[in-house]
Amino acid sequence: HLLTTTVHRHWYAVYVRHNTEFRVESWLREQGIEIYLPVQDVYREHAGKRIKVTKPVISGMLFVCLSRPELTIVEHAPNVHHFFSKRGTNAPLIIPDQQMADFRFMVDLSDTSILMVNEPIAPGTMVTVAKGSMQGIRGEMVKCESKYYIAVRLQELGCALVSVPVSYVRRG
Repeated sequence: HLLTTTVHRHWYAVYVRHNTEFRVESWLREQGIEIYLPVQDVYREHAGKRIKVTKPVISGMLFVCLSRPELTIVEHAPNVHHFFSKRGTNAPLIIPDQQMADFRFMVDLSDTSILMVNEPIAPGTMVTVAKGSMQGIRGEMVKCESKYYIAVRLQELGCALVSVPVSYVRRG
């Protein structure tokens, strides 16, 4: 009879030095760390041409799924500043699996840009997107700057907002 220990892994947000997100991502991946760097394609004008650029959704931040012992690997990684921590403490903030799954789903499916908002947004109605590229995602329908968005809240990090036509959603 073998004694098995369950390793609890949690999602954490990590601040990294400006413009090092992709380098940190590959370094941590080489160390065997489960990592998620949310990116989106944006278009820039350069010398009269439209150029597609892949950028992090949240500048200077990526997400890691770790067990307690792995925290130090990330803390001491090149270009890592620190973990996003609970307000008023130094303890790294755990992001619930469901919030992370909804956020990843949103980033991976969205064909419009995602807006990260830090200021408090009034709770909205829980909805499910019934059609379009975001079909199947659950989130809150919120109003921000007179437009409607689907919001996925990420613990104390804020909200990820994506614009969806109101006709595409249903309550619940």
